[in-house]
Amino acid sequence: MRTAPAIVLATFSPLDVDRIVTLYKAARATGRTFVADTYTAFVLHLIGRRVKVPKPARESGIRVYFNALFERRSLPTIREKFEADRIELSEILAEPQKYVMAFRPSMTGFDFGGQLPSRCRCLYGYWAGYLTRPDWVTLQDQVAKAGGDFIRAHVSGHAYVADIVRFVTAVNARTVIPIHTFEPQMFEDHFPNVTRLADAVPFDLP
Repeated sequence: MRTAPAIVLATFSPLDVDRIVTLYKAARATGRTFVADTYTAFVLHLIGRRVKVPKPARESGIRVYFNALFERRSLPTIREKFEADRIELSEILAEPQKYVMAFRPSMTGFDFGGQLPSRCRCLYGYWAGYLTRPDWVTLQDQVAKAGGDFIRAHVSGHAYVADIVRFVTAVNARTVIPIHTFEPQMFEDHFPNVTRLADAVPFDLP
């Protein structure tokens, strides 16, 4: 981020709160302001009721951008909540090197008029397999046309083996059913009560 010559556009799931916090801290460390869209800001607002996360407010080094798709919707409560911390696109484009912005491909056309800021850096925080989809292929082309760079910055977010073992032990699970994994048989190395299911096979809870 420190080496980026202009705006940093960060594409990631706003529900990945760890990613939001990491980007926010990186922005602060490099003297940039983190620009959240209203969705990201609202996630921080809700999570902030339970845990300590950056407050989506100007005094925290966060500004909130009302993107074009948000403007088309009637959400007065959310608008009012973040109005004081709002930032306009014109302010961002006037000094793009000062900002890290939460971004999604649709904003290229709806907000940036089909042309991304010169020398932008796009941080891609999703699974690499999505990059073959038309919207992501187009975005990569648009970043290249702007003289920018497209950097893959995805971390799976999956739990480590030691964490899974600790969790299953803590809850004293009666049955362990591996899902969302390429190595379900490895669970049998750690637990005696593993049930491996094939896709679409029903399982009756005891």
